[in-house]
Amino acid sequence: MEKNDLSELIQDPMVQSACIQVKDNFGDYGIVGFFAMKNNHLIHFLFSCRVLNIGVEQWLYAKLGYPQVEVEAPIATPLRSNYTPNWICEVERFSESNEQTGPTLKRKCFMRGGCDLDSIVHYLNSDYDVATEFNYVSEKGFNAHRDHTMILRQAFMLPKHKIDFLIEHVPQYDSNTFHTGLMNSQYDFLIYSVLMDYTLAVYRYKEDQDLKFVTEDYSFLYTDSANWEQTILDNKGRITKSHLQWLSENFIGTPYSEEEFREGLTWLRNTVPENVPIIFLNGSEVPMEHEWEVDRYLHHRKMNRVLEEFCSKHNRVHIADVRKVVKEREDVTNNIRHYKREKYKDISYEILNILEQYKVREN
Repeated sequence: MEKNDLSELIQDPMVQSACIQVKDNFGDYGIVGFFAMKNNHLIHFLFSCRVLNIGVEQWLYAKLGYPQVEVEAPIATPLRSNYTPNWICEVERFSESNEQTGPTLKRKCFMRGGCDLDSIVHYLNSDYDVATEFNYVSEKGFNAHRDHTMILRQAFMLPKHKIDFLIEHVPQYDSNTFHTGLMNSQYDFLIYSVLMDYTLAVYRYKEDQDLKFVTEDYSFLYTDSANWEQTILDNKGRITKSHLQWLSENFIGTPYSEEEFREGLTWLRNTVPENVPIIFLNGSEVPMEHEWEVDRYLHHRKMNRVLEEFCSKHNRVHIADVRKVVKEREDVTNNIRHYKREKYKDISYEILNILEQYKVREN
């Protein structure tokens, strides 16, 4: 949706719309949702994965009177009629303290990753000045992940004409894909999630090995014609059959290899200022059934070993080990990368423990 279209929708007197902000005992999640409804029909009803499994979407659906809604699969949480979560209440606005305190000098963290870090950042904000680079909605309407280490390397190493080629030919890429403040920011710590290195497929141009891009899950390759119909359906026609044919003729799709991952870690450590510690978030190893991510925990286990080996051999690189707090099937939600909300607070403690070690050393 274009900005002007959204503005017209919000200003339409026949449309009821609002943004949703959520706060609970674990912290303030900020603005996490939006809805627009006309004539008892939901036009838009969307929420961030930061509040997955809290029940906010079901509570709002009930508050609106269970209006008509056309659900487009896949979805993380199905809506139910005649059910209202009883642990959620509404306030007109959150109360804020008017007390003024003197300026405090906070250490700066630069966080880059996906929705796992988005669910953690508010737990760190009180003690650290946090700058973020997370996945975003691209100019073409895709959920754009730029947190893969390969994209970051390309941003610094590829010549402009090759970057332009990728932006032109990869639907999920846009002018922001290769933009980063990683080297422009003055920060004390880098916190980096490598989950997309574990997850996304790498597509390699047959005529030029420098031209590679990452997108979607490696177990559902665009180069496999058996996946085309579902790909076109899932992307609502933004990816066409002719494009998939061209891609399959010119690219080879594979998972990100262990060696490539190791090279990416090495490049990142060598590129970040040498006085900046790096804290990596690894992946959970919880076995779970999933339609296409079959035995994904085994792949996570393999990539986690690469990360552990790397961190054991180098200084100023650390792991905030997700496996310490995400141990059982009940700890994850719709896939191995999404955790129950209380687990994000526990993961934030793992990060804070590492950060505090540096504070102790300085004192």
